[in-house]
Amino acid sequence: MSAAAATRLDHLLVALDFDDTITAQDCNDILLQQTTGDAWLESEAPMLRGEISRTAAFRIQSGLIRVPRERLLEIVVAAATLRDGFAGFLEELVSRGARVVVVSGGLRGPCEKHGIPYRPFESFIGMMAELERAT
Repeated sequence: MSAAAATRLDHLLVALDFDDTITAQDCNDILLQQTTGDAWLESEAPMLRGEISRTAAFRIQSGLIRVPRERLLEIVVAAATLRDGFAGFLEELVSRGARVVVVSGGLRGPCEKHGIPYRPFESFIGMMAELERAT
């Protein structure tokens, strides 16, 4: 085993975004397409041109969705495909002692599907405060 491979990472906290970071695609886009057809694209274009914020666009888009939360989660779980190499990256971090969390607004199901540690964003902020107090 090389010295680099043997290096412990117990001191490291890795916080990852879910959509289009650890996944091979943007699950929000898939979700919106499956639940609203092309209607969500009407607010996507002005957002891409910088005319409205991403938050404003998402508010408009999520307002178009008319399916139960359980169905939304089913769609995202089915769509969540890990980015090539992510599983090995995660395994290496964990095996060397790093703490890894996915910071997201509510994607526990897709994370659990792939065995990825998950923390809601609010929980992550609290965890960071605890770590800061401990050092």
